Amino acid sequence: MPSGRHQATLDEIYETFVVNAPFRPRRELIFRALTLYIDLVSAQFSACRYWINGGFVTHKPWAEPEDADVVVVVPPGEHSKVRQPELLPLLTLASGGAKVHPMGGLIDGFIAMDHPAALLTWELTWSSVRDEQHNVVPGVSKGYLEVSA
Repeated sequence: MPSGRHQATLDEIYETFVVNAPFRPRRELIFRALTLYIDLVSAQFSACRYWINGGFVTHKPWAEPEDADVVVVVPPGEHSKVRQPELLPLLTLASGGAKVHPMGGLIDGFIAMDHPAALLTWELTWSSVRDEQHNVVPGVSKGYLEVSA
């Protein structure tokens, strides 16, 4: 996918990264988790966007995707909702290298405030290209998806 953020619908994502991608059974499972995740998180905010990245939005022939990486971009005035008990089970929690992933490990979910300074790190991270050993490939960038809900 070319560098940058690309608008997409869930139907387009399903067609491109489930129907027309390798490892379809695993991708079907991840997609079902992704759509439910979006429904659950969207209910907590007045508006949000979802930046979707990771192996799920690639066609790597050497390994099936483990999960979908998602950053939920929320309005600045609603960022404090991150600490609400209803939302905590929907976020990836990391401590000392260990992680707890929502949706049975099918989603790696994070929240970012919709502000340029807050989003810059995610834009850089989501644009990074990694090789088969998960090392960042210097000087190469890729695109990621954005779904509005």
